[in-house]
Amino acid sequence: MKIWLRVRDSVVVESGFWTNGCAATIACGSMSTELILGKSVIQALAITAQDIAEALVDLPPGNFHCAELAANTLRIALKDYLQIQQQPWKRLYRK
Repeated sequence: MKIWLRVRDSVVVESGFWTNGCAATIACGSMSTELILGKSVIQALAITAQDIAEALVDLPPGNFHCAELAANTLRIALKDYLQIQQQPWKRLYRK
């Protein structure tokens, strides 16, 4: 899973994701990108797999790992954003 963000004034204004996982993974990825819209980066970092699973209501317990995948990927994307904010020159060298 990959998640990308558009942030303005430290608020997530747009987000998207890509995955080649199962339907539960797609649902969790979609929900994670919806949950962060309009939130500050710090608020978005606080979103957990449990938050994603509860927002989906009917996520089977056997698919909770999909919510964990989405939450971890979201956290990585947000940390990447924070790192680039601290060292903007690294943006030029990204793959």
